Amino acid sequence: PLPPASLTKIVAALVVLERADLDQMIAIKEYDLVSPEESQVGLIAGDVLSARDLLLGALIPSGNDATLALARTIGAADLGESATDDEAIARFVEFMNEKAAAIGATSSHLVYPTGVDREGHVMSARDVAIASAVALENPTFAEIVSTERATLPSQVRPEGYEIFTTNDLLV
Repeated sequence: PLPPASLTKIVAALVVLERADLDQMIAIKEYDLVSPEESQVGLIAGDVLSARDLLLGALIPSGNDATLALARTIGAADLGESATDDEAIARFVEFMNEKAAAIGATSSHLVYPTGVDREGHVMSARDVAIASAVALENPTFAEIVSTERATLPSQVRPEGYEIFTTNDLLV
């Protein structure tokens, strides 16, 4: 097992697809924003996007900001309103590890939803293949990851967020 980087988002997407209402509107918080060095959509705190649009943002350009917004929201929904953002993210990661185990990705141990390197955050190549095969069985996932570009609607940016795939096999 090695650090899987953004391939982590495959398992995160499986959790989102299982636990989220994709039509739910999610407010972007300052907490969700990431450093310029990280892959991102460029979301703005205070904006509101659907879970579906954030999933596109997580998978097409590998947006860490979109992934954090989804993870925080899903984790908080399980823990309740009193949960901190960090607790919500930790709960989402628990869901990710449960999902990985359930699909047979037994050499995985995930500690952060975006794939940014963290101590102990690993997946084997076999586990990545398993997660990918399971995810591609979901028509929503398959459609999203085959999309080269999209414009996500925004309540604060009239032009929306234009996103482009990071998958060189598509371009």
